[in-house]
Amino acid sequence: MTRRRAISLRFELGVLSNAVLAARMLVDVARYHYAGDEHDQRRATDAAAAVLELVAARARLLDRTLSRTQDPALLAEHFNEVSGSAADLRAIEADDLLLHVQPRPGVGPKT
Repeated sequence: MTRRRAISLRFELGVLSNAVLAARMLVDVARYHYAGDEHDQRRATDAAAAVLELVAARARLLDRTLSRTQDPALLAEHFNEVSGSAADLRAIEADDLLLHVQPRPGVGPKT
């Protein structure tokens, strides 16, 4: 049985959504003065900006992948990758959009 790899768009978007939520929480820490002092409040806004930069970079990567100008393998991470037989991936696609990763010649297990 050949194992195939794919990227779960649902998992990817879930991680991006959680990152935006984290940034919002950091902004609330600064806005409502939940941080201990002014320095920590400033760090909270800097951290929120950094999280949003990472989300933006990941969204650009996803956009390039969806427009087929980039290999989906570059998007693969432990939190969004699924693998299995062709039948397994078809079953997953009933509830998700998968970006299929094509095997590269000379890479992977020898058969």
